[in-house]
Amino acid sequence: VFLVSLAFLSSAGFLVLHALATPGVLLAGKNAGFQIAAPIGLLLAGVFAALSSLEWSGDVSSALVRNRRLLHAGLLVLMGTWAAVSLTTLPPLDDPIPPEEVRGPLIALAVAGGLLYAFASIRYAALYRRRPSPLLLAVVASFFLLAEAMVAVALARNWHATWWEWHLLMLVAFAVVARSAWQEWKVEGSPAEIWSDIYQER
Repeated sequence: VFLVSLAFLSSAGFLVLHALATPGVLLAGKNAGFQIAAPIGLLLAGVFAALSSLEWSGDVSSALVRNRRLLHAGLLVLMGTWAAVSLTTLPPLDDPIPPEEVRGPLIALAVAGGLLYAFASIRYAALYRRRPSPLLLAVVASFFLLAEAMVAVALARNWHATWWEWHLLMLVAFAVVARSAWQEWKVEGSPAEIWSDIYQER
């Protein structure tokens, strides 16, 4: 559950960084930080999603929990550094990337992220078949939506309908898993305890 939380924290955090660098908000014009913050966050979230679906040993799981503050701090430092560089228009995030140059890298990120989310979704879907749980189903659905958002980012044109589509896909993904976690918490208690029960039945 800790790695799943990092997946959503990184995707949501970089979406906020994208929003802060929106032209006319804190900056007068567009820069690379605005253009690629969201796909970088989605790719990082895909890495955490894939890692969360693996069957870790008890020692590794305990180490992750013991070092959770360090991992959280590292992610926050990364986002803080990105914000500082992007919002102060320092290289390499200072100048906007021409559309014809950014399309290829965005597609490459979408392919990589899509594979990571697909791997995680397949693993969680298999776990759901063994231990049906609304929270597991919500995680699968959310990862699928985030994978779709990566594709939409790669193919979207700024300020057109497809550009707003990936914003909506991400927000729906966050809402789906948050609602499911809240509902299960009201019925069964702590999400960490729920997740522990699920993994013990693997």
